[in-house]
Amino acid sequence: MTHCPKCGKEHTDTDRQIGFAKPDAYFEVPESERESRVFVNSDACDIDRKRFFARGVLQIPVHDHENFGWGLWVEMNPKDFIRYLEIWQDSDQANHPPFHGQIATAIPAYSETTVGIPVDIQLTGPTTRPIFFIERDVDHPLAQEQRSGVFVDRLSDFFASIRRQSSPGVASQVSEAGTVHCDIHGVQQETFVCRHIAQGMVTRTRVGFFWTIDDPDNPRPDAWCQACEERVSATGGEWVGEA
Repeated sequence: MTHCPKCGKEHTDTDRQIGFAKPDAYFEVPESERESRVFVNSDACDIDRKRFFARGVLQIPVHDHENFGWGLWVEMNPKDFIRYLEIWQDSDQANHPPFHGQIATAIPAYSETTVGIPVDIQLTGPTTRPIFFIERDVDHPLAQEQRSGVFVDRLSDFFASIRRQSSPGVASQVSEAGTVHCDIHGVQQETFVCRHIAQGMVTRTRVGFFWTIDDPDNPRPDAWCQACEERVSATGGEWVGEA
């Protein structure tokens, strides 16, 4: 828990990032045309070989705590994008001068659109995503929060804005710490189950069902099967050793 000096409340330390799986422009392409017109993976996207996007993190300092991260997309010009890909696996890429781009993700936590905000794109290493820094002369609430930081209670606003957002181009692609996206139910609290339950759902095999009651207000508690219950009972109820 973290004590917030602004509101005086205690906040959990679990939610530290919200990420968007695709740039907003992806959803502007008709679904029937995406396979032929769009290339996209977890780090890069191009549309019609004319628009090019890269994924990274825009960090927001949180007073007296670790940074929060917006996992965003930026649009780059073709020349920079090609060079960006050329040095993607370079172990020395962090020493490359920053690229330039514009944010290509509308963050619902802000009333003013974030699309088009100019940023510097700093590569960090072959196994980590780039970091985005808003250019100094930008006067936008997002820029102000990146420069000045926020109190931890502001993170509640960030996550609440995602839950309120119903646009298929935003909420349906969000990945945030402690949640998962369901194609039917949207953004939901994550739940851990043993692999036997997951396999049983596929094979339609009944394996028994146990769940934790540590938090009676939790609508989606973690769960495990009969066999796992027998294993954990043998250890006195502790998930240790073979259990």
